[in-house]
Amino acid sequence: ADGLGRGAAGGGGGERIYVSRARARRRRVTNEAALRAALEARGFATVFFEETGWAGQIAACRAAKVVVGTHGAGLANLVFCAPGTRVVEL
Repeated sequence: ADGLGRGAAGGGGGERIYVSRARARRRRVTNEAALRAALEARGFATVFFEETGWAGQIAACRAAKVVVGTHGAGLANLVFCAPGTRVVEL
């Protein structure tokens, strides 16, 4: 598995991505299922960067117009986002 596109948008992420920590060992979002459902209903694709290679992570961030994720290393990839990308940090 490439860790990308497990949400409504499919493929390698999309213009709206949610960086999930559901498969991480610690610091998971308590209400992850409800959050994912709400975001996916609004066109967000869920990505799992801990299962994604560097090229895939960079591509997902470059294509994103909106990124939602929890505070931490998963959001370090924001450096690859285009200027003006909107970020919601939980």
